[in-house]
Amino acid sequence: MVRKSILAIIVSIIAVSIIVIALVQDDKIGLATKKDPIKIALNQWPGYAVLFIAQEKGFFEKNGVNVELIFNIDYSDSQQKYLNGEVDGVCQVLADTIIQNKELPSKIVYVIDYSTSGDVIVSPLSSVNDLKGKAVGVEGINSFSHLFFIKILESHGMGEDDVFFKSVPAHNVIKEIESGNIVAGHTWEPTRSLALSKNYYSLGTAAEFPYLVTDVITFNSKVINDRPKELHAIVISLSEAQEFIKTNPDEALKIMSKNSQMPSETMFSGINAIHVTNIDENQNVIASSEGLLYQNAKIVSQFYFDRGQILSIPAYEQIIEPRFVNQQYKD
Repeated sequence: MVRKSILAIIVSIIAVSIIVIALVQDDKIGLATKKDPIKIALNQWPGYAVLFIAQEKGFFEKNGVNVELIFNIDYSDSQQKYLNGEVDGVCQVLADTIIQNKELPSKIVYVIDYSTSGDVIVSPLSSVNDLKGKAVGVEGINSFSHLFFIKILESHGMGEDDVFFKSVPAHNVIKEIESGNIVAGHTWEPTRSLALSKNYYSLGTAAEFPYLVTDVITFNSKVINDRPKELHAIVISLSEAQEFIKTNPDEALKIMSKNSQMPSETMFSGINAIHVTNIDENQNVIASSEGLLYQNAKIVSQFYFDRGQILSIPAYEQIIEPRFVNQQYKD
């Protein structure tokens, strides 16, 4: 009886050992189901909705990566979650990756889109010159929004000293105009369409400055170093999701609208107001310091440097990680 008991114990130990070894091997090959999800924050912007396609159509799962999307209406809420360490990555504009490096080392791994008419200055006034001496709204002082508005002013022979800037979230622009607190503001969908439906004027769009307002997906450097296979899988999944939008536009529109809490007609308008950058274009834009992404990053960095927001112009490799786009990482 004792021998049988000992034999049973040995068999049990062997069985448990086999299971443990199998689980370890699964983890080594990077099965996402064995790991915590990679959390990505995103806000209400048509370009970012491609991530919902990758999630709902199973591209993330197919490519072996577990992704949790954290949706926020406000852009600033997504950024705060990222800086607080509540998420691993964030969908945001190029400019904010640059400024965030002061607090959290971060790099861009994929360019989602750049805005054409998606970012707009709206106002009941018909001319940029009419803004002189009045208050206008931007999504944060010394932000990408602030820089964009200054560029619009400069293109009309004005400067930032000709107006008074106020920090106004994009979705509050109409409310603040109607309250008399500002006369114009930088906004995007869905507020863009609502403003135009109220017969507000478009005083300028991002189409005047290609790649200045560029939307990217950024991850903190620790995640990039610790989980490269999964980030590579995310890039592949985004590329596949972008292709799905082209081949299945009606289904894609429903998924993006529902998850972004945006009417389908507004989402449709928003998609047509941006230039989506696919994997091939990413390779041209992101691959080297000569690409348009870094050239615009230097413009943005100079803006921050001149205002004392950063101490130096960051090098290409400090803010951009091209290996996932270039498929240089090999399992």
